[in-house]
Amino acid sequence: MPIRKRGDKYQVRVRIRGEEATKTFTNKRDAQAWEREQSSLIERGQSVSTKDTLADVIDRYLETQEYDKNRASNLAWWKDELGKKRLCDLRKADFVSARDRLKKLPAKRGGEPIKPATVNRRMAAVSAVLTLCVEEWFLLESNPARLKQITENNG
Repeated sequence: MPIRKRGDKYQVRVRIRGEEATKTFTNKRDAQAWEREQSSLIERGQSVSTKDTLADVIDRYLETQEYDKNRASNLAWWKDELGKKRLCDLRKADFVSARDRLKKLPAKRGGEPIKPATVNRRMAAVSAVLTLCVEEWFLLESNPARLKQITENNG
């Protein structure tokens, strides 16, 4: 049975055709829903790896895609900010919070916060990586970093 009660928690292990995913829940209903979702993903041929982190896919992107030095430095910021989070745990709220912190960062020159255009470029950099995760690498169902851009009135 793929759902095991361990103390006051439920551990789910889904394994189909060599693909495996494991996660622990505090209630059985959530565990059953996650098991169904992961089984469905595997059946459709989509990866369910729970081990890939944002830093892992950023590194893969930098190894396999063409980019400029600005994109690389923008992605370095994301590796520091959310790099340790697993892809399966990333939510839009993570990127909204990170964007809000980004808006308050001081610019390299002067002490004023960075410009809205810079915030948008950093958001676009991580969104490009996660779009590849959806469209080509099949690691995600949707891109949690796809947010509405902030208004650029840099004048």
